[in-house]
Parts: sequence; C-alpha cells; structure tokens
Amino acid sequence: MSSYQEKRTHFGSLAERYNNNGTVHWSEFSADPITNAEKVVLVSQSDFTYGTLRVQQPCLLKLTQSIRFNPNRPTSWLDGEGKVTNDPVKARKLDPNRCLDWFPKKGGIKQDQYFQPEVSFAYGLGFFSAIALEATGVIVDLNGYTLEQHPEHLLQQRFYAQIELADQPFIPFQGPSNFGAVLRSAHGVMIHNGKLGASSHHGIHGNNNTNVLLENLTINNFEVAGVALNGSRNVTIKNVNVSNNSQKVPVLATYSAARFSKLFSGKVVEAGLSNPFFTNALGLLNQDLDQTFNSVIFNNGTVPPLFQNPSGLIDGAPYGIVINPTGVAVNGFLPTRKTMKANETGDLVIIDTNVNQIRARVNEVVAIGRATPGVEGLAKGIVVDTAGAVLQVFNGISKVEGNKYHYQGTSLSNVQMELAKIKLANPKAPIFGTLSIDRPLTLWAGNSKMWLEHNGDNLLTLKNADGSDHLEVGQRVQYIVAGSGDSMFHVTKPVMGIRIDGSNGFVFDNVSINNIENSGLEGTNLAGQYI
Repeated sequence: MSSYQEKRTHFGSLAERYNNNGTVHWSEFSADPITNAEKVVLVSQSDFTYGTLRVQQPCLLKLTQSIRFNPNRPTSWLDGEGKVTNDPVKARKLDPNRCLDWFPKKGGIKQDQYFQPEVSFAYGLGFFSAIALEATGVIVDLNGYTLEQHPEHLLQQRFYAQIELADQPFIPFQGPSNFGAVLRSAHGVMIHNGKLGASSHHGIHGNNNTNVLLENLTINNFEVAGVALNGSRNVTIKNVNVSNNSQKVPVLATYSAARFSKLFSGKVVEAGLSNPFFTNALGLLNQDLDQTFNSVIFNNGTVPPLFQNPSGLIDGAPYGIVINPTGVAVNGFLPTRKTMKANETGDLVIIDTNVNQIRARVNEVVAIGRATPGVEGLAKGIVVDTAGAVLQVFNGISKVEGNKYHYQGTSLSNVQMELAKIKLANPKAPIFGTLSIDRPLTLWAGNSKMWLEHNGDNLLTLKNADGSDHLEVGQRVQYIVAGSGDSMFHVTKPVMGIRIDGSNGFVFDNVSINNIENSGLEGTNLAGQYI
C-alpha cells in the first residue's frame, strides 16, 4: 500500500467496517476494549480528566468537541488573599500543599493503567501525550476539531506530543529516563481531518511505525516539531499545513529540568532518603517553580531569572517535519549512506503540504565530562542530572573570577547536587535516572574555597584553597569542556522546515517551505576554538 490512493482505499474500507460495527463512548471502550474493538469510539473533553487515552485495540477514534488536555489539575488553590480555595475562578496562586500536580498519581481505577508494568516507566516523567496509539488499525478522526495542550499543562509538562504512535515515546534504552524494555508501536494508522494545536514538543510523534497516513491536518503552535517519525516506513503525508511553531515559549529548558528534578525528588522522599539539606533545597526550588506558574498563568509576579525566556522562542532546534532513523533525532546528521542506519526509513511520500514560519533561538549550553589522565576524550560521558539535563557550570551556577569558577548555585543546581550526594550514599537505589554528578563536583559545590579552573583550552581542573589540584585521595580531577550542545546535550542544529535523514526512497510533490528563521549567539570558545 505504498501509493496514496491504495492507502486511502484501505482506510476508507476500514472506516466503513468500524461504522457498521456500531458506536460506543470512550468510557465503554476503555472498560472493555476487546469486546468493543473495531467500532467507532466517541471522545469528549471529560474523557481526558485523568490522563492519556491509551488506545489498545483497533477502532475509529472520533472527537466530538475540541480538546484541551489538562489532566490531574490541582483541586486546591490560593485566592487573592492567600487563602485556600477549591474554586478555580478565585485562584491567583498555586497551593504549595496541593495533592495533584499534573503528574500521574497512584491510586484509583482511572490512574492504575499508568502504573501497569508494561508502561509504568513510560509515564515516569508525566503524561507524554493526550492520545497513545498502541494497536494496529487505528483511525483518528479529529472531526474538524482541535486537540491541544491547556496552557497550564503545556507549562508543567515540557515533554509531550498530542498523538504518540506507540505506548511510550522512546525505543528501549534511549531517552532521559528508563521508559520500558519493549516498545509497542502502532501500525496501519490514519490521522486526519482537524487541527493539532499548542504542544510543548510535538504534534504527532512515533517510532518504528509502518503504513501511516496523515491527511487534511493543520499543525501549529508546537515547540519542537509538527510531525516527528523515527524509523518509520510506508508513510504518506498529504494536505498537511505545518506552520507557526510557538513563538511565545514561556520558559527556558531549565524549567523542564526543574520539573523533572522535582519528580525524582519525590521518589527520594518516598524511599525515606531525604535529609534537612535536601529538604531545604527542594523547598526553594518548589518556590521558584510555583512562582513561575503564578507569573505565566495568573500574571502574578515575575518569572525567576533562572527560567526567564525573553525572546519567546524555543532555545533548541525545531522542525516542521522530521523523518529520522530509529531512535532519537538529537544527534548530528548521518555522515554516510553506507550503513544500516542510513536505510531505516523508506517509502515516504509528502504531497500538497506546506511548512511555514518555523523560528527558534538556539541556545548553546556548554557541558562538562570527566577526563582521564593520559586518555583522550571523556571518561564517563557528559555530566547530567536525573532526567539527562546538562549541569550548567558555565550558565548561572558559577561565580566567575577570571578563569576560576566558584560554585554559587541556583535553586535547580542545589537540588541536583543534593540528589547527587544522596545517590553517592545510596548507589544501589534505582531512583536516580541518568544522574552522573560525581563526588568531586559535590565537594566543589559545598566548599567556597574550591574552584574549577579553565586553562585556556577545553579542560577544567578542580583546585583546592592552597592552589593544589589534588583531592585528599591524591587524585587529580579534570573535566573536559564540551560545546555544540543544548540543555540536554543534543547536537545543536539549524532550524529546518523538513529534515529527512536515513531514508531510502521518498517523493515530494507540491511541497512548499517558507519563512524558516534561526537566531542565537555565536558559539563559545570555552570548549576550544569555535569552528
């Protein structure tokens, strides 16, 4: 079914069969998906109250109204006088003692599905999509309506797609956390007839999908990509307008790192591993997070400098459409076609499609990684936090005196350091994600008389108060400075209307790309001579 007409005929017959089998509401379908498979399933706003719709059987999913995704919204708020209220109309601030915080919450039949063994890791960083297609033969009919993130959820859940074509957003062993050992991808999927609006990441995202038709769609106000398909084959995109990625992004990527640090901190508290220093640091981070929400959502106060995004543009590289080999699209371009990786996608057709007004201000975030004496390159990779965010030594957490970097910290880096100390004391606890902040860095953060010294090329050396470069164990500690990455150490790339990498066989017909704009500062020399 590689041609458009063959696909259209196939999905038309499928839709006719589902219509003949009858119509049910989402509540009926989700209660017994096997019995109600291959029917038309009507979806309304109330169906999203508790989280992502997991579509585990073939059906025709049909919207009956426009959707603004905002699950597990708090039920308690503070009013203008600082008193707790359950009336959202009177809300002027977040209640710091709220029970719900937009994350999946254990307890109750509606929430248990997100903690089932096969997907519990997938939802470990929040509701990553409004609709997750986990079956073969699913048709999503937007029915002329709009599916989008509510402004509150968009701010609080910085990793998200309107429609995910799998039960999790990453293939096994990739991503900022452990998302699961088995990927259940959707195949034979059609999404059509409507609009995908505001999203903190993607409109449509998928891995290893086959036989996909995207038709008659408008996708806009996303931050990263309108359509992102990795390792997918036999894909047709027809009459799709991808335009105007969000140019009012409320925060920098540091806010995402802070939200995820808060989530992992909750696991530390649940495990009984917290201590007064950690509790104090987490309290200050929560204050900055809540103040950001109050400012962005209620126009109450200002966003803390750590999270401010004055340009309103995403501080990473966005795309209109990205077709990529299997796995994440965060690395550099493939250097050659003489590998299996260069042929992991194929049979791609894009017709009557427009990509327009994609803008970004790419922000290079300089990273560090542990060096080994006498060995070229990094010893243990880039230093990152629990969800893979770079420890930003050169961006706000250091007081600079010439070539010396003394730790001064932010509410985010203080929690990152406290989590690292707890991990070092409890190395077998499986609750710290990708955290790789080592002991010397925690010593640097806790001692004002220690500093990291930049020697003029791409090395940082940890120094003591007496100017020596050895810790008490007699070990010299050095870090390699690495550039050309963003806040997650994704390889920085220019803004692209359409990116196709690793594809074997594709056709463009009547495709236009206009008004692609990239801005940003010149690269740093801290990692060596900038090229």
